[in-house]
Amino acid sequence: MFSYAVKRILWVVPTFLGITIATFALMHLTPGDPSLSADGLGQGVLSASEHQRLSEYFGWDRPLGIQYVDWLWAALRFDFGRSFADGQPVIAKIGRALPATLLLAVVALVASLALSIPVGILSARRRNGLFDSATGVLLYGLYSVPSYVMAVLLILVIGLWWDALPFRGMTSDGFADMSPGQKVMDVLRHVILIAVCLAYRPLAFQARFIRANLLEVTDAGYMRTALAKGLSPGRALVRHGFRNTWIPLITLIALTLPALLSGAVILEVIFSWPGIGRLLFDSIMRRDYPTVMGLTVLSAVLVLLATLLADLAYARIDPRVTYD
Repeated sequence: MFSYAVKRILWVVPTFLGITIATFALMHLTPGDPSLSADGLGQGVLSASEHQRLSEYFGWDRPLGIQYVDWLWAALRFDFGRSFADGQPVIAKIGRALPATLLLAVVALVASLALSIPVGILSARRRNGLFDSATGVLLYGLYSVPSYVMAVLLILVIGLWWDALPFRGMTSDGFADMSPGQKVMDVLRHVILIAVCLAYRPLAFQARFIRANLLEVTDAGYMRTALAKGLSPGRALVRHGFRNTWIPLITLIALTLPALLSGAVILEVIFSWPGIGRLLFDSIMRRDYPTVMGLTVLSAVLVLLATLLADLAYARIDPRVTYD
């Protein structure tokens, strides 16, 4: 297992380099002038001499390959430079935005798994029954609704018409004066709507995924043995059948979590959520190269790390998995 882990880690290196090279090239090939963002929050107009001095300061006058190598060497030391937009260290801006997105991703993932696992098991247990048919139609319908459409509907109905939950930002006015318990409840109330928008599509896919995998093992030999030993069909399905769905489910979760962490850009903008998705959107709109590249590195590391951990977790779930 150790040799396999080393091989997988070594494969991470060229993958990471490929992602950063592609992103770095695309950012510099897009039309526009980054000096508009680097010039005092983009509010002024640079003269030719000022533009030249700024280009020399940031290294924009050097070949693109040299710029990438300089950036990569600094990034390996966790130095992503300073934002063109406000001059702050990029690592500090990411550090402030990451906790909000982590909270959102964890809540959405836990909620989707807490609902999808029992729904998937019950659907497989009652195959082609009323529950299976009803949840199938509902889940397929939910999966077909774009998250931004659901966000608008929830804001309109729950946020505006019913005035039941807040839908802007992460905290309410006067948050600093609240007690610890009130602060927790305030954040949870703000996270509900955006977490629902982020969780319902993974919930739909995971539930049908679990159902399909359980149906594949229903007629397996070990299931017939469990039934012959006196286990009820439901207990046999949960105790023995569900265990064999964990390997593909781990892969699905490993791919879902990075997407939750880095893919909620539109939702974070709609709900004014102060996370890395909104930071990425603002940085792209302002052509803030250092921040975009820093967020790209974060997303790439999350995806590669999640995939590696999923591979290493297989052997813990199923001893039959080998790494030869």
